[in-house]
Amino acid sequence: AYATAKHLFERALYRVPDIEISSYNARSNENSPVTIVYIPAHIYHIVFELLKNSLRATVERHGLDAKNYPPVRVRVVKGHEDLTIEIADQGGGVPRSKISQLFHYMYSTAPKPQLDSGGDAKGTPIAGLGYGLPIARLYAKYFQGSLALASVEGLGTWAYISIKAEPANASEFLPVSSKLRYSYTTKKGSDWTSH
Repeated sequence: AYATAKHLFERALYRVPDIEISSYNARSNENSPVTIVYIPAHIYHIVFELLKNSLRATVERHGLDAKNYPPVRVRVVKGHEDLTIEIADQGGGVPRSKISQLFHYMYSTAPKPQLDSGGDAKGTPIAGLGYGLPIARLYAKYFQGSLALASVEGLGTWAYISIKAEPANASEFLPVSSKLRYSYTTKKGSDWTSH
């Protein structure tokens, strides 16, 4: 996910911060690689969106001409029940009053992508469309997980992805929207044959 985000920035002629990755497996009490059984595309999308936002915020905060950027830190911890991925940046943070808005569709802290005369985006927009975080959180919730943000205005933002560590506990969470469901869950009353 970092390589793809970095490539997007490089196409837009930006340098990006480095990334520092660490992992901890609480089951074996060691800093060993963490393995999970999930659909890779879902985890990739969530992490990609968060990394892209962290990289952009760090570059904007420290300026395009900065010689060095503080690294974006990624920590992966596999516990007995949950797998948590923490992504932390020093991109200036977000005011508390705007944290809840970050998960609204079409809301973005990034400038709107530039459009050409036909209404199409010029180049590949890095951010600004307003659906990255809401969809990332939806992916996490789909597998009984969560995506939360904590921010310190003037410093940076911490993103926490928590998903079930065991695939058996990560069953899909599907909202029921069928009226047919109700016809099978009603309690039948007695009739003349049950006497």
